[in-house]
Amino acid sequence: MFRQWMMALLVSAGTAPLALAGAVVAPANGHYATQPGSAELVISFDGAQRRFALDGSSRNGSSCSLSGVIQLGAGRVIARTVQPDAPVCQLQLRPEGDGWRTQVLDVAACRQHCGMHSEIAALFLPLPDACRWNMREQTRARFRQHYERRNYEQALQILDGLEAECGGFIDWLEADAIANDRAITQFRLGQPAQCLRTLGKTRVAGFSSLEQLEQLRSRLQLSRLEHQAYLPVAQATLYNRNKCQQALAAR
Repeated sequence: MFRQWMMALLVSAGTAPLALAGAVVAPANGHYATQPGSAELVISFDGAQRRFALDGSSRNGSSCSLSGVIQLGAGRVIARTVQPDAPVCQLQLRPEGDGWRTQVLDVAACRQHCGMHSEIAALFLPLPDACRWNMREQTRARFRQHYERRNYEQALQILDGLEAECGGFIDWLEADAIANDRAITQFRLGQPAQCLRTLGKTRVAGFSSLEQLEQLRSRLQLSRLEHQAYLPVAQATLYNRNKCQQALAAR
C-alpha cells in the first residue's frame, strides 16, 4: 500500500468494549482500518488515560497529524486533540457493527491539522494482525525470498493467503503491485493465460503500450503523488503482460 495514502488513528481503551454510564461504550484494544486501507485505527490504553493519534494524508497529498485524548460522557465518545498552538479538533466515535465510525465535529478546526481535503471521517473495521502494514510488508518479503529461490508454488501460496485474509484492507496501488508479483510467478510456473487474467484486473489493463503511459495521470485521474508512486507499477504491469503474451503465443 502506498503509505502516503495511509492514515493511522490511535485511540486508547481497555481490552474489550467497556460499557459506561449512559450506555457509552469505549473502543476495545486492537487495530482497525478502513476498506480499502486508506486509514488505520489503533486502540490502546496506557493505564491512566485513553489517547489517540492520527497521522496520514489524502490522495492529493494533504497531510493529517492529530494526537490527544478520548473523553466519554453524555452518551458520546469524543476524540479530542491536545496539541500546543493548534485549535482543538474533535471527532465523535460511534460503534457500527464490529467497528467504529468517526465523525468530524469541528471541520474548520480539524482542517488546521489535516488540510482542506484530508478525509478523517470513515468506518474503521477490525484489522487482523497479519494485515497491518508492517506485517504485510513482511509477508511480501517472504514471497520475494521464495520467488528468488525459485520456490514458485510456495511463493504463490503466500500471496493467496495474503489476499484471502487482507484483500479488503489493501488499497488499489498495493493491489496492483501484488498482482504483478502474482502474474510474474504464474509466468515462471508456465501459466501465461493465468498471468494475463491476473494483470487484466489492474488499473492499466486498458493501456495497450508503454507509450500510452504518458496519459496515465489524466486517464486515471491521479494526483501528482499517486502518479509518481504508480508509474513504476504500471510499467511493470505492461512489461509482464508482454512477456506472458509472448509465452502464450509461442505455445
